[in-house]
Amino acid sequence: MTIRAALAVTLLLGACADQAAVAPPVAVTPAPETNVNLKDTLFPSSWIAIDLAGTPVIAGTSVTLAFDPTGRVSGRGGCNNFAGGATLEGDRLSFTPLASTRMACIDNGVSAQEAAYFDALGKVRRAVVTAAGTLELRGEDGGEIVVFVRDTGVKQP
Repeated sequence: MTIRAALAVTLLLGACADQAAVAPPVAVTPAPETNVNLKDTLFPSSWIAIDLAGTPVIAGTSVTLAFDPTGRVSGRGGCNNFAGGATLEGDRLSFTPLASTRMACIDNGVSAQEAAYFDALGKVRRAVVTAAGTLELRGEDGGEIVVFVRDTGVKQP
């Protein structure tokens, strides 16, 4: 290969590298939301929590939320059962003050998780069902408070 050919190949490869370096970045799009018919999706339905404010739910605990057709909700916080009402207007969701049983949790971690869950339910302002099928309960700022998967009746590990 002549020096002239080697120089041409080097310049050509350099030009390609420069073009790749200035190519626009690929945009990452969040999971699309599907709030069409949110009321029909939630009332009735049952959900299992998988994440509380960015922290995975403790394995082996039952943290659930069920909506019945009359606007009532019920579930488990990990140790205790709860029940109350829910109001949905568009994607705006709120819960009435929830009543719960008062059984002591043997595990302090589960007890703290349950307290965080009950507190989170009081801060919910919006519900989103994603295209992936998860239910995200969000706060006033739009941040995720609790993320659920639909309860299909299959036992979780």
